Amino acid sequence: MYADSKRNRTLLKDGRSVVSPFQAARMILNGEEITNVLKSDDVDKYETMYGVYVSSDIGEVDIAPPCHEHSNDDFDFVTSRVINSSRWDDGNIDRVEKELSFFVESKNVLFLVQLIHLIDKFKKEGIVWGVGRGSASASYILYLLEVHDVNPIKYDIPFSEMSKQQESKYDN
Repeated sequence: MYADSKRNRTLLKDGRSVVSPFQAARMILNGEEITNVLKSDDVDKYETMYGVYVSSDIGEVDIAPPCHEHSNDDFDFVTSRVINSSRWDDGNIDRVEKELSFFVESKNVLFLVQLIHLIDKFKKEGIVWGVGRGSASASYILYLLEVHDVNPIKYDIPFSEMSKQQESKYDN
């Protein structure tokens, strides 16, 4: 389960949103269909009174964000995908090493693992995803993993555009 602080909700691993009792009350007032409400005394009363079961039994699941610590297997998985990319160019090994260092230091290796799985799913299901925009287009690693199609080496985009650091130690 994941906490989505931007939308003030909790997401189950299957993507369903679990709403708070307060959010459920607002949905009821707006005439919206409600499901997957976090258990509370008020939700129990509603279900008993109206015979409509809207709660989601999430058991003893911790709703804190998942750990950002990666294993050696996670890092090896990412580096293997980078090196085996059809876009790989041996001449850019320094850039790859510097960017991988950034992702390790910023504890974003698991983010890369999830991106790889997401892109694989998109390919398998024939889903089209973005060509690239914003600061992520400055990452050669994300280009190699096919998250976007902008080659920052070709367009001379420094990695500091993504890492938000002035003349970053991660730039060439």
